[in-house]
Amino acid sequence: MTTNYYDQNAESFAKRTIERDVSDAYKKFLNLLPSKSRILDAGCGSGRDAKYFKQLGHDVVAFDASIEMVKLSSLEVDHPTLHLNFQDMAFKEEFDGVWACASLLHVPYEQTEEIIRKIKDALKPKGFFYASYKHGDALETSSDGRIFYNMNETTILPYLDNSFKVIEMWQTPYTPTHVHATATKSWLNILCQRAD
Repeated sequence: MTTNYYDQNAESFAKRTIERDVSDAYKKFLNLLPSKSRILDAGCGSGRDAKYFKQLGHDVVAFDASIEMVKLSSLEVDHPTLHLNFQDMAFKEEFDGVWACASLLHVPYEQTEEIIRKIKDALKPKGFFYASYKHGDALETSSDGRIFYNMNETTILPYLDNSFKVIEMWQTPYTPTHVHATATKSWLNILCQRAD
């Protein structure tokens, strides 16, 4: 099970990803938000991004399904991280933005539409949502005990149609700081606004 991988490899995974450059995505996402926003970091991993947002003065709520990642994130952010699965989200119009960097790619395709609706519910009206996936032709792949559900610019759209208006999609190439060797050479980044 994917969560078990993160429980068993939390520290090594955090070390390999903590320096990953996501500044371009940060900029695009934060440019859409008020200066003091409430942000949900959904599937926060080591807490790298939640820490960045918090340092900028945003009010950040972070969660992860891996209890070991929750422990690391709580230390990194200096604030308790929630131990929560995507399926158990029950937030209602609380956030200006939802950030899901390389986390929704572990959600099975048959559950993705439901999870996207939960993310919409978590956002305030006209709120913004960022996600990143391994770029691929919607094929399930696995490595090191983890399952990945890839997306491309076409396959992601049906999952967003009833909940979000796409603002921008772009690809980010892999660099040596990325952790998983794959036949695909890029990430798919998606920036959306809640459709009301």
